[in-house]
Amino acid sequence: MGVVRLAGYVLKSAALWAGLATVVLCLVLTALGFLTAALFIWVASHLGAAAAAALTALALLILAVQIALAGGFLLSRLRAKAPGLFDDTAGTIAMVTTLISLMVRRDPRRSILLALLAGAVTEYLAASDTPRG
Repeated sequence: MGVVRLAGYVLKSAALWAGLATVVLCLVLTALGFLTAALFIWVASHLGAAAAAALTALALLILAVQIALAGGFLLSRLRAKAPGLFDDTAGTIAMVTTLISLMVRRDPRRSILLALLAGAVTEYLAASDTPRG
């Protein structure tokens, strides 16, 4: 399977999953709305409309606070496990340093020529940016 076909397959799969997740989310939210309405109607038949509205609102607020606390706890744990920018930068610098030392050990002449060429190109580009006059 070629890279282009694989990328196409992955994109189609991702689009299908995104569409399915959207439909499922809409259905779940609709179901939760009907459950909330049923709870309100049931409580209203026992306590009256005003008390039912207050109790339903209180239950929804308690649920929202619980979800917010659980989400905050989960996000703080994920953030604690995530590597920092310094760790990524240090790893990249170590990899480049290892690569350069390997290149110098294999062929020192070529490394010196590449360093001279890189310096000349850098000097040329830096000199062409500054206006003369």
